[in-house]
Amino acid sequence: MAFLSEIESLKIIYKEIIEGYSVSDGYLIRHLDEIEHIEVSSHKLSLYVKYMKDGLPNAEAQTKTAIECGNWSAEKEGELVELPQTIADQETHFSSLIPAQQPQIRRVIQMLKEKRIALFIEKHALLSQTADAFADRESFNYLVYLSLYKSPKEKLFSSYQEFQELEDIQLMKYGQAMENMLAKINTVCMNRIASMPFFLNPLSYVKENVQFFLNKPVSQLTYYQSHIISLGLRNLNVLSNVNADPPTAMNAESFDALTLWYDQQYSILLGKRNSRQ
Repeated sequence: MAFLSEIESLKIIYKEIIEGYSVSDGYLIRHLDEIEHIEVSSHKLSLYVKYMKDGLPNAEAQTKTAIECGNWSAEKEGELVELPQTIADQETHFSSLIPAQQPQIRRVIQMLKEKRIALFIEKHALLSQTADAFADRESFNYLVYLSLYKSPKEKLFSSYQEFQELEDIQLMKYGQAMENMLAKINTVCMNRIASMPFFLNPLSYVKENVQFFLNKPVSQLTYYQSHIISLGLRNLNVLSNVNADPPTAMNAESFDALTLWYDQQYSILLGKRNSRQ
């Protein structure tokens, strides 16, 4: 039996989202706002252009070469493109099945996910020396640098150069901490939090002017904050326009049923709105 309940675990992550940072081994990983994410994207683009000028192939050219050489195939490339939509379709279909049919479809979904991961790993090994791959890796390090803080307002490193001069093992440690944080505050987790009364109830008091929710302009919200508020406003809209109560969530399976209920009810509302236009 887990020490913390599912809802308590969600509340801990919710606290991190509201505060705008996660704690890791004596330092903070601050959640970036939209402008900072754009800065990372700009840095990534600059790196990509630099490596292309240096003569490295891009991923598209390397994929074409790999297919021509027989190290990859157009069929695998097509599967890699189509699998995300196939998985999404199966997950949508899953909710309409009777309980006796669900285990089989759950196995199919898991098999599709494992196949996608295997194809991704295989292709990634072929493209590790491209301009795209080098730009991805270095821009991730830049993202880590921007996110590391001693306290909510004091950066851990005074410059990116100081950060780059760290030993590889230390860079890997900070990178792993970032990956752990990104894995923890994922889309599923935010959808669950956005469906919880502990979030929706206070948000409902300020839904007409959300800047009062965190006492700062919307432009200064972190990505996680703006995303979860957007989901929350959508769910409040559902509650205001649907003559039904959402299911109660007490564990992981019922959380999924709850978030699915909001997704379905919102889709129905959109369908009704579009039919009137």
